[in-house]
Amino acid sequence: MKKTIAVLAAITLAIEVLTAETLPNGQDAPLLKMTNDEDGNKAAVLAQSFAVETKYGNLTAPATSTVVFYENGNVKSMQLEEAQEIETATGKFTVNTRAEFYENGSIKLTFLEGTQQLETKAGIFNITATPSSGAALAKDKPLTFYENGTVKSAYLYGSSAPGERTATAKTSDGEMEIRTRNFITFYESGNLESAVPADGSTAEFLTKLKANAKFNSGSLLTFYESGKPKSFTPSSSLKHQLGFSTKARSEVVISEDGKIISCIPDRASTLKLDKQYWHLSPSMPFKNFEDNFPEEMTIDMTDNHFLFGSEQAGIYFDLEEGTPIMQGKTGKRPESDESARSVPYGVITLKFFSTKTLKSAVSRNPFVIKVGANGISTTNVEFNENFSLKKILLSPYAEVPMETTTVQISTAENPDVKVARKKYTSCILQKVYFTNGRMGCAIGSYLQVLQGNSKYYRPLSCIILFENGKIKDVVAKGAESLNVASELIFDDSGNPVAYTSKDNLGNERTFEIKK
Repeated sequence: MKKTIAVLAAITLAIEVLTAETLPNGQDAPLLKMTNDEDGNKAAVLAQSFAVETKYGNLTAPATSTVVFYENGNVKSMQLEEAQEIETATGKFTVNTRAEFYENGSIKLTFLEGTQQLETKAGIFNITATPSSGAALAKDKPLTFYENGTVKSAYLYGSSAPGERTATAKTSDGEMEIRTRNFITFYESGNLESAVPADGSTAEFLTKLKANAKFNSGSLLTFYESGKPKSFTPSSSLKHQLGFSTKARSEVVISEDGKIISCIPDRASTLKLDKQYWHLSPSMPFKNFEDNFPEEMTIDMTDNHFLFGSEQAGIYFDLEEGTPIMQGKTGKRPESDESARSVPYGVITLKFFSTKTLKSAVSRNPFVIKVGANGISTTNVEFNENFSLKKILLSPYAEVPMETTTVQISTAENPDVKVARKKYTSCILQKVYFTNGRMGCAIGSYLQVLQGNSKYYRPLSCIILFENGKIKDVVAKGAESLNVASELIFDDSGNPVAYTSKDNLGNERTFEIKK
């Protein structure tokens, strides 16, 4: 009985092998089956080894392997049965194991047979490209390409033997030693994009910033496409052109003319700006425009208050009474304010327009925006370029009376509420959007419902529309996923028409506002 079954199975397999199907690229091939990959692309499972037509000639795929095709018929990915030579815009390579392609048919990724030479504008390098085994695919060291056929990244061959620990790369700053057994990357033009400097090495541009300065061990050095250095990590602190010191062993970004434009300030760093000193946080980035005016900085709140702009403008920051924002102190963090979560306690991050006006302020501790004699407590505020308010997240949430409008809610809209007519008397505002410096609309919640002689709060999200400082209407009552983390989307007239919201996995969805 067992022998009969085995014979039938062999006959069935033989029939499948002899059955040829047309591949998406037009070739007829013996297949075990035709299926789809996770992206919906056609995937052919070969019954025997087969020479697949590609832009680089026929490449042989082994039996039972899967060849995936794009909709246009070009090969997307395939395994290679043996080492084969291909010719690219960068040169010839003997490839093996696996190959991936762009939709136009150009090679995207592959692996190499042994050690080979890569000839570039930055020099000639010995490279290797080997796949990892098992589940450790993240440790693959492939050779990757741009769509035009030039090399995008390669892994430098090397060992611990003398002479194989470093290689020489040509840069606009002269020749420099780089570490082997690390990746080197290139721009599509073929110019050097990044490499790892050799341990204890330096470069002319680095010594111009500080005498005897060296690269931090294992750090990455990147370049602009012009060949000028872009970012690096020094082993010691550097002097910023604005007067403070950078933090040692932290990344520094410089402009093409060699000025620092991004760094982490060292401890006890101060910056004089707008006729006063600002205490820079040693744990957050400092970025400046090329004219040296700050683009982004995080300051420690070590003083009672601080000013920005003119006092006459009537807009300045002040600490919320009873909630001191001091280094080392902690306050209650609004869990719903996602943008403030990346900011440490006791500091505030400021961003500026290139026109030197304040763009935004974010903190995990509440602070007060004072407009004239009025103070608004917040953790996140945005300004327009003319310094008028654009958006503010209220903390603690402000209650606004709603006697200026009456909103009728029917039983159909709220099936769990038996009373058909209700009057909303107040709303807790959470995020307010401004138009021409005046409140235009706001995301709110917890409308206070008046029912007979009793009052109670019903947790109901909504969007409040304002006109001339007064409430015009309340829309999107109880809308799906509407909360303080949502962002409103406006039409050309400035009216809110939709809002975004993220689920628990961080996926963003857009919802239309139904009025």
